Amino acid sequence: MRKRTYTFFSFLIGCLLSPGWSLAGPPSECDLQAHWTALATTDPAKAEQAILALVSNPGPAVGFLGKRLRAVPWPDAQEVANWIADLDSDQFRVREKATNQLRELGESSEPVLRRALVQRDSFEVRRRIESLLQSFKQDRLYPSPERRRMARAMEVLERIGDQDACRLLDALARGAPDDSFTLDAQGAQDRLKNRLNDGANNQAAKTRKRNARQ
Repeated sequence: MRKRTYTFFSFLIGCLLSPGWSLAGPPSECDLQAHWTALATTDPAKAEQAILALVSNPGPAVGFLGKRLRAVPWPDAQEVANWIADLDSDQFRVREKATNQLRELGESSEPVLRRALVQRDSFEVRRRIESLLQSFKQDRLYPSPERRRMARAMEVLERIGDQDACRLLDALARGAPDDSFTLDAQGAQDRLKNRLNDGANNQAAKTRKRNARQ
């Protein structure tokens, strides 16, 4: 009896010390929002606490993230071509507008911009494209709060790894192919598949060994 009591209290203490676990039940919307905000922090310890809290509550976490994460839209090829052409416009206002549109499009426009950089002779076009490519590089080196949040949200889904998380990752992985958000989702997907395959292979090996003993 004493041993059972000790085991129960050990289990209870483990639960209480587990990040995100609460006697009050599942996290509230305010709790989830606080974790979502913390995913963008520059403090790795706080970010890890938020990740663990979300992973500890897979159902609410995946539901919450599913409302906030969307696949990056594929760029319209004709629209991008028009914006690149506008980089050489005689009007400064048109050139600025096209530059801002391409900047908002982000990394998904990078392959087209690199091709245009080779094909275009205009100094103005080349200058603006090089500036855009440099800004994308800086974004990768020094992630914005939103970029940090998105990468960590992918980590949450990967760690949860259940059917709902996999479905959400699958939807996000279908976004614009050259965007870092899409690549993060695809990377998480690949690692999950490898983990599941390794688990299946290990189980098969154990089954073969058990059958061989019989």
